[in-house]
Amino acid sequence: MMLQPTSQTFFRWAIGSLIWAILWCPSVHGQESGSWQAHMQRASGAHQQGDLNSAATEYAEVIRLNPAFAPAWMNRGILLYSTHRYEEALKDLSKASVLDAKLGPAWLFQGLTHFQMRRYKDAVGALLKANSIMPNDPQTAFFLGTSFTELGDLKSGVSWLEKAAKLAPENTDFLYALGQAYTGLALETQKRLLNVDPQSYHIYQLLGRLYEEQHNWEAALGEYTEMIQKYPDKPGAHYLLGNLYWKKRKHAEALGEFQAELRINPYDVEALWKIGDIHVSEERFDEAMPFLEKAVGIDPGLLVARTAYAKCLLGKKRSAEAVQQLEQAVKIEPKDRTLRSLLARALQEVGDQKRADEERRIVERLFNEESEKQSTRVKRLSDAMKGASEKR
Repeated sequence: MMLQPTSQTFFRWAIGSLIWAILWCPSVHGQESGSWQAHMQRASGAHQQGDLNSAATEYAEVIRLNPAFAPAWMNRGILLYSTHRYEEALKDLSKASVLDAKLGPAWLFQGLTHFQMRRYKDAVGALLKANSIMPNDPQTAFFLGTSFTELGDLKSGVSWLEKAAKLAPENTDFLYALGQAYTGLALETQKRLLNVDPQSYHIYQLLGRLYEEQHNWEAALGEYTEMIQKYPDKPGAHYLLGNLYWKKRKHAEALGEFQAELRINPYDVEALWKIGDIHVSEERFDEAMPFLEKAVGIDPGLLVARTAYAKCLLGKKRSAEAVQQLEQAVKIEPKDRTLRSLLARALQEVGDQKRADEERRIVERLFNEESEKQSTRVKRLSDAMKGASEKR
């Protein structure tokens, strides 16, 4: 039977473990041609070059000559794993672990083999042993996370996937799996909430937000309206309905609900700044001012509130104060083009043309950088699609 690797990704992991075994056994080099060390060297070379049949033959000879050499069993097990011969792979990998219980990659590939065979409980057992030997290996953490997720233990799955993403923060596969696990955990929690109290205030919240995400505005409106009818004094209820109106630019209705929210909770910063924002958008600057001042005072780092406040100050011709607000905002978010454009306007209004021009140049540079990044992303996507098409 000709041997073919299951995928380039898994084959690279196999090669990584193979190199680890060679480094672990420096006596491989410089031995007589018939020695087990020489066979191991030839097996390793063939394995790295993708000549799996020759590698399998050489590993078998190493095992015949030195059956106690654990890395040979492990590497042949990895080779068998990479060619989908999972049961045979498990026998070799298990033998390697018996001979050397601290051979981390042997436990890792036992876990991967069980995972491919959908034996997730067995996969967890092997991967936990691998993790105890190689605690900083991201692949081990990743497959522990996915195994626990498959077993329905989403909390443990999230924990291990978070570790994997922390160890390899640029790995998009890890980040995607973590996001999926978070989503699953959220849905599981929502089901528990529904079972505990189907009439809970939070059920209306969840359904309303779900409908909003789907842009089903009428359904969301229905959920929030019924919630307020049942829980008229619940903090946050009027805000949710007001925010829905605000998104739909129904300003009169939004103002009524936000004001109702402030009667329940005078310190709801989101309601405060959005009331101010509505007034600013309709050039009622005097009415906007107290709400925006209070919002910025409660949460100085809330940039949307500070931006609305600066617009209000500009509307009242208090440009010097607007400059102060926008300079603080830019320190928090230096790459925000909207903030810098407003700052350029405010600087021009106070007569500081030099700094205004400098801010406009920064805005142009930020725009060009973002455009270049977007073009690069589009080109990468186009190249990937072209490559996939050519392979067909």
